[in-house]
Parts: sequence; structure tokens; C-alpha cells
Amino acid sequence: AETGANLAGGVVGGMAGAEVGGAIGTAIFPGIGTAIGGVVGGVVGGIVGSMSATKGVDQAMGVQE
Repeated sequence: AETGANLAGGVVGGMAGAEVGGAIGTAIFPGIGTAIGGVVGGVVGGIVGSMSATKGVDQAMGVQE
């Protein structure tokens, strides 16, 4: 279950991060900034989403840190 949560959180976080990163990149430098912002945002969003999903599963199952 935790692996599924990691994957789902990573995918959703990556998609959201790519969208936000692309928008920021477009505002700063249209074209190449959009591409770079999308990639960086996707990677960061995927990592954060995966970590958040793991923490949520642990809390739901009562796992103490």
C-alpha cells in the first residue's frame, strides 16, 4: 500500500509541480524558461508528493516516527 501511495503521490505532485514550474518559467523567460521550469517543477513536485503520501499513509496507520 505504501508503494502505491508513493507512486500516486509522486505522479500527482510531479504533474502539479510541472504546471507551476512551467508557469513560473514562462513568466521569467518564455520558451526555454517554460521547459526548464516544467522539468524542475516536475522533479521537485514528484519528490515532495511522494514524501507527503508516505507521511499520510504512516499517519493513517498510526505509525510513530
